[in-house]
Amino acid sequence: MVSDIRMQGMDGLELLDQLHAQDPDLPVLLITGHGDVPLAVKAMRAGAYDFLEKPFASDAMLDSVRRALALRRLV
Repeated sequence: MVSDIRMQGMDGLELLDQLHAQDPDLPVLLITGHGDVPLAVKAMRAGAYDFLEKPFASDAMLDSVRRALALRRLV
């Protein structure tokens, strides 16, 4: 699952909590254009698989998604 941190109605951290309540092993990649170190730490402690700050290279996103899919296959 890939989600932005900032969304209408719910932020990415809330979504992360809801997704992990249903499937704790689901890798969730969070992206943001408004990130800082404390937010990244909070996201990772909450169980995010990865945290990418915009703008990011397409290769960085693809690499993260590939690693998440490989991890998911192992679970």
